[in-house]
Amino acid sequence: MLSGPLPTFAVTLSLLDVQNNSELVGPFMSALSTTCGTNLCTAATTLQACFPPSVQVMSLTVALTYALVFQHMFSAPSCYNDADDGST
Repeated sequence: MLSGPLPTFAVTLSLLDVQNNSELVGPFMSALSTTCGTNLCTAATTLQACFPPSVQVMSLTVALTYALVFQHMFSAPSCYNDADDGST
């Protein structure tokens, strides 16, 4: 199990697969992510999904991964609350 904040990446990740790591906190940026079951928030628009336990993302083709994303869409909370203008 992973815990704490994610490191800051100089390049946006193509895939961030960390779902069900409830001790992860803070913002993340990736083109595609599985972050349900975490305490991560999104700092940018990203495709997000919650895959069933039977899905092993690393063994999927890119096309099949994106097909599954659209079947299991999920929305992580924004890192910015309503009172925040996003400048912090």
